[in-house]
Amino acid sequence: MHALVGVFDMDRALFTEQVKTLKERIVPMVSQSPGFVAGYWSYDREKAKSHSLIVLTDEATALRFSEQVRTNTAQSKSGVTVESLTVVEVLAEARK
Repeated sequence: MHALVGVFDMDRALFTEQVKTLKERIVPMVSQSPGFVAGYWSYDREKAKSHSLIVLTDEATALRFSEQVRTNTAQSKSGVTVESLTVVEVLAEARK
């Protein structure tokens, strides 16, 4: 498995709308993406940064997904900008 680790700068003035878009559009769309395994989104209120971890079945799928995220974020007028996107190999997993 591989994961896309993202850090995004968020416009504080648009936070409520951004969360609504995340829950209503982004999460359902990502969960239906080919190769999707799991996804996690978090927010650092002090720094106004969102951190995401999207786990996908393989590296090629994660790289394609990374390009989609870059394109979609750049085209959006949501007040969200990509600080960094990195594809990493998942070495281990723990669940309760």
